[in-house]
Amino acid sequence: MKNNILIIGFGDLAERLESYLLQKDNSIFGLTRSPEKYKGSNLLYWDWNLGTEFELSVRNFDAVIFFPKPNEFNESGYKAGFIDPLELIEKSLKKIEYKSFIGISSTRVYGSNQYGELSEVNTPEPSDFRGSIVLKYENLVKSKFGAKSLILRLTGLLILLQTLMVRKEIYLTLLPIGFIETHVQKLLLLLSNMIYI
Repeated sequence: MKNNILIIGFGDLAERLESYLLQKDNSIFGLTRSPEKYKGSNLLYWDWNLGTEFELSVRNFDAVIFFPKPNEFNESGYKAGFIDPLELIEKSLKKIEYKSFIGISSTRVYGSNQYGELSEVNTPEPSDFRGSIVLKYENLVKSKFGAKSLILRLTGLLILLQTLMVRKEIYLTLLPIGFIETHVQKLLLLLSNMIYI
C-alpha cells in the first residue's frame, strides 16, 4: 500500500529523501518557497512568511515532515524559521488527516557544556539564542501535535551539506571519500523508518 508523505520546507535534504522514499512506493508531496529549484514530483509553492495557510487536494497523509530553516542566522531569523511557521502549519493540518508529524531539529539544543554521547535522556541546556529557539520549537511541536509528534535532532549535517554544495573541493580533500554520502544515507534510512512508526 502506498504511503502519502507531506514534506514542509522541501529543500536539498528533502529532495534526497524523496528519491529514497520513491523507491519504496510512496507518494511524496512537498511545500517549498522554491519549486523551480527542486525536482520533486508533487511540489507546491508555499511561503509561511506570507501568513496564509496552505491548501492541498490530498487529505490523508501517513507522515508530515517539517524541515525548518532560519531566514537569517540572527535571533529574528531563527524565530521566523522555527517558531513562526508552526501556527500556520497547525491550522493548515486541521483540514488534513495524518498519522505522524516529524519535526526536524538540531543538537544545538545542547549547550557548550554538554558534550559526549547525548540523547533524549539528557535534558537540553542551550547556551545561545539559537539553541534556546530550537528548544522552544521542539516544545511547541510536542504541544501542538501531541502523540503524533516525533523530533529528529540532526547534528551539523545540514550546514555540512550546504557548504559541500558550495565548495566541494574543500570537503573532498578533508573527509574520506563517501563520508558525507554514508551519513546522508543513514539519515534517510532513519527518517524512512520513522515514517512507519
